[in-house]
Amino acid sequence: MYYLILFIVFAIGASIGSFLNVVIYRVPRGESIVFPPSRCPHCGHKLAWYDMIPIVSYLILKGKCRYCGKSISPLYPVIEFITGVWTVLVFIMLFPGNIDAFVEVLVFGYFAIALSVIDMQLYILPNKILLPMAIFEIVWSVFALVMKWETFIDLRNRLIGAVVLLVFFLIIYYLVPDGMGEGDVKLSPIIGWFLGFPKIVPWFFIAFGLGAIVGVIFMLISKFTKGETKHVVPFGPFMLLGAILSWFYGIPIILWYRRLFFI
Repeated sequence: MYYLILFIVFAIGASIGSFLNVVIYRVPRGESIVFPPSRCPHCGHKLAWYDMIPIVSYLILKGKCRYCGKSISPLYPVIEFITGVWTVLVFIMLFPGNIDAFVEVLVFGYFAIALSVIDMQLYILPNKILLPMAIFEIVWSVFALVMKWETFIDLRNRLIGAVVLLVFFLIIYYLVPDGMGEGDVKLSPIIGWFLGFPKIVPWFFIAFGLGAIVGVIFMLISKFTKGETKHVVPFGPFMLLGAILSWFYGIPIILWYRRLFFI
């Protein structure tokens, strides 16, 4: 029964991943995510419900459009699979013991998946996704406060996290040419609010550390290809991945550091 529940949770997550595919494709192009209904990106034929079963339809159709036969990007089922796995992981770790955190972390992850893919593809973090993400974080925090899941101290720590990250990124943005994009600056207070203080402290090391490692790898690739391959590494995905890792492991990291150097 437990595995059946996990399968259902995965299916729900994969279905949300299917919706994220729509968001990822349409939002940067300024299109509505509601209308028109889903269509083939090649021939424009309206897709039937059985063409949009997450992961399954792609496998049955062997990655091709039923109507024109052209190949469909494998990124679609990959995003559906990642979203399904993410939903299962958060369900296992936080449900039902911590409903407050379960909802917030789950939804933050959905936003993170959409933003990360868009940033890796187009090097932008659209305001049309950042704004709803910020509104959700604030509204959910207030709701958690009303429900007494959080306290005013928690709200204060969220505010500290948002202000500290925003100020830090603004300094980099204005003092270091091309050091940080506008989207990264706008994302920073959202992450700061999500994590709060002191979880933002390990976030710095995780996010910038991951970004530096990948950046060095791409520099080496460029060197070995004698400059034939140029790579611009978007920082948004590392900010978001760092936020998720810091939410789960930030406090253990801080406690480990204190035991290592202060005791």
